[in-house]
Amino acid sequence: MDSGPKYLGSGITRERVYNYDDPDAAEAVERLTIEGLCAQIERECFAIMSANDLPDRHCSYFCDESGNWSFERPPPPYGIFGIPRGWSVCNDVSTVVKRRGYEYDSTVGFAAGMLCDLIWLRRHMQDGNTTEVALHGFHLGNKWAKRNLKQNWEADALRGRKWSESAVSTRKADDADRLALIEEIKTERGKGNRDAFRIAAMRRPEWGSESTFRNAFYKKASKPSD
Repeated sequence: MDSGPKYLGSGITRERVYNYDDPDAAEAVERLTIEGLCAQIERECFAIMSANDLPDRHCSYFCDESGNWSFERPPPPYGIFGIPRGWSVCNDVSTVVKRRGYEYDSTVGFAAGMLCDLIWLRRHMQDGNTTEVALHGFHLGNKWAKRNLKQNWEADALRGRKWSESAVSTRKADDADRLALIEEIKTERGKGNRDAFRIAAMRRPEWGSESTFRNAFYKKASKPSD
C-alpha cells in the first residue's frame, strides 16, 4: 500500500526519495548528470531573472549605471566603438544585478552568481580543465546550498523556531494557510506549482505532505467562482 512520498533524513537535510517509475522523478533523474544538473539550475535562475525584468539568457547586452538594460543597441549619441554614451556592453548578468541594487545573497543575487559560475564551469568542461571544473563546481554548489538554506530556513531561524515537535504551533493549519505559502514560494522562486508544493512541504511538514499542499491548491482551483 502506497503511503505517500518517502524521505531520507530530517529537518534542513531532508530529501525526497523517488522510484524511477515515479512521474515526479524526472527532475531527480536529470540531476544525475552534470549537464542535466547545470541545465536545471540554469532554468531556475533564468526564470528568476525573467520574473524580475532582467536578462533571461547568456548573451551580451547594454546596461547603464542605473541598471537599465537592453539586448538592442540604445539610440545615440554614440561614443567609442559605437557604444551609446552612458552605457556599457556586459557579458554576464551580474553587472545589471549589481546596478539594480540587489544584494549578493538575495534571491536574484544568488541566481546571478550561479549563472556566472555556470558560464565558467561549462567553458572549462569544454576545455577539459578538470581543476577549474572542480573549483567552479564547488562555488556553484556552495551558492546553491546557501541560497536554499537562506530561502527555506532563515526566516524561521530568526524567529527562534526550532525543528522539533515541541516547537510546532498547536494551531492546526487550514488550506488558506497552505495556499498562502504556495503563492509566497512561487513569487520568491519564480517557478511553477510542482516546485512550490515540494518546498512548502519541506518548510512546513507539520502542515502536511507534498500531496496535501497539492490537493489544497487544486481543490481551490476547482471551486466555481462567484
